[in-house]
Amino acid sequence: MLWHDPLALIALMLGPGMWFFFSIPFDRSAGVFDPSMREVLVAITPIWVGLLWWRLARFRILFRRGVPGKGFVTAIHRHRGSVRIEFRYEAGGQAHRSWLAVNESCATDRLAPEQEVDLLVHPERPGRATIPHLYRLP
Repeated sequence: MLWHDPLALIALMLGPGMWFFFSIPFDRSAGVFDPSMREVLVAITPIWVGLLWWRLARFRILFRRGVPGKGFVTAIHRHRGSVRIEFRYEAGGQAHRSWLAVNESCATDRLAPEQEVDLLVHPERPGRATIPHLYRLP
């Protein structure tokens, strides 16, 4: 799932990348780690861990308790390796429109407007849905 969701992937790489970047001594002559950088890292680490946890927990709930349904792709927008997929579906007798952003993959290349897709709809919040086959590894 992490490789297909841009926000989760950024959160996953942000933390270790920051620790690596800020652990390089800025004063090469002294060869010491600037203690103020450690304070920045300690302050920012809970933010990126929280962002990653929130994103994964949201998908976990949807994949565990989601109600299967059918929907139709209404539009596909591609931009620099990311894809925004807009779709419509009915849940609870009401029509809903939603969208999701994923990294480009073979599965997104096979989607076309007005194509029927399988969905997972959140049971308590029918306005939230996802296309589960986009998150499977090829």
